[in-house]
Amino acid sequence: MRSARVQCHKGNRTRRHKAVEILLPRTSGIAQLPHQSSETGRGRTRGRKMSKGSIIKRTGKDGAVSWLLKYDAERDALSGKRQQRYKTVRGTKAAAEKELRRLLAEVDNGTHVGPVRTTVAQWVETWLSTLEVLEKVSVRTREGYSGWLRLHVVPTLGNVELQKLTAAQIDALYAKLLTSGSRSSASKKAEQASGLSPQTVLHVHRALFSCLKAAVKKRLIARNPAEDAESPKPKRTRNHASSEDGGNVKALDREQCATLLDAFRDKPLYCLVALGLATGLRRGEMLALRWSAIDLDKKTLRVDRAVENSRTLGVRIKADAKNESSRRTIRIDDGLCDLLRAHRKSQKELALKLGVRYPADCLVYPCVVKRPKGKQPAGGLVARDVDFGRPWDPEAVTKEYRRVVVRAGFPDLRLHDLRHTHATLLLLEGVPVHSVAQRLGHSTPVITMTVYGHVIQRAEDQAAQVSGDLLKAAMRL
Repeated sequence: MRSARVQCHKGNRTRRHKAVEILLPRTSGIAQLPHQSSETGRGRTRGRKMSKGSIIKRTGKDGAVSWLLKYDAERDALSGKRQQRYKTVRGTKAAAEKELRRLLAEVDNGTHVGPVRTTVAQWVETWLSTLEVLEKVSVRTREGYSGWLRLHVVPTLGNVELQKLTAAQIDALYAKLLTSGSRSSASKKAEQASGLSPQTVLHVHRALFSCLKAAVKKRLIARNPAEDAESPKPKRTRNHASSEDGGNVKALDREQCATLLDAFRDKPLYCLVALGLATGLRRGEMLALRWSAIDLDKKTLRVDRAVENSRTLGVRIKADAKNESSRRTIRIDDGLCDLLRAHRKSQKELALKLGVRYPADCLVYPCVVKRPKGKQPAGGLVARDVDFGRPWDPEAVTKEYRRVVVRAGFPDLRLHDLRHTHATLLLLEGVPVHSVAQRLGHSTPVITMTVYGHVIQRAEDQAAQVSGDLLKAAMRL
């Protein structure tokens, strides 16, 4: 049952201002303008609370008509009392009634957002501070968000009110970043002239999307405008080993893997590169690996932590891996077990030679200090060059890796491409996608299929060819 009552203000304002109070039951769906009933004047129907609002007609000195909407909104978080909101609508009375119905419906279904004057810049700082306090993301991720937003978003959109931010404004920002960038320092003139890469702008989009998503959750905005923005698509890079795949990952074939390992033989990263090819572990996961996580008798390897390098905290081992699915136990083969045994033996010999303690549960790849040219001791490493309890700096590892692969003829091969190579070779050998996903630590096989879709298609083509050959052979019999 709906009810309504019409109120006329007394005195001189009676002719110019009429307030129509609208009472709606608190139900989901679109609120309807109520009809007159015999239950007017009570503020509620029997047994059911009602949303309440009123429309006041206003006539200006120039004769222009506007409508003031007054309605009960959400309750105050502290007092529990309903807050009153106001909104002015210009146009017809029907338009004002329609807008009031929409606002009351939002209040009823819990999607109403009250007016706030918070700017994009203010919310960015609030959100980043919240991330730091609650530690919802890793330090490295938070630093990335901070850089993308403060450097590329705030200079252009910082003064825009959060509730007035549109997808069109975000699209314009992306276009500006792609064409001219947003950095003003002299050292960035080259980048500014050509704009930022699509991959960089995609990082900006993801940071802004997450920031605005939090604003929706906090009821500061009704909808995330970044959802409707056109996020840039990074250029797809072709497979390093085979240009006809058209994939977006680089991977090596078997012969190239052998060439790569030969290049690292007798080098500090030999065992790490072999582990990456054999297991598909991420760089941070390999550097956080301890001997207690490896069972050489059962031929298993447990992944439950990762090394993180941040500007704030430096190099450290995180207590957990990238996400829940990243915590996993995988099988390893006899060849890798033998290599790891030899690697541990060489570690113990090095500790004995340097006269330092070898921890019972030290890191598989501990910190090794590489001295500048001409400053190495005559006898090689000394005690202070090796710390078996401290993780190796990921950036130092990447730098050493790059030095070797460039000389080996693989200038574009990243350390992460060892992981792609591992997955690609498994899929081409017919290993089920869900097994590959579990081995890589993907949360779902869908991620594996998305990243390695071109590889799966190639495997399907090979399967079709084998099936065809079998059928032809059978038909000849």
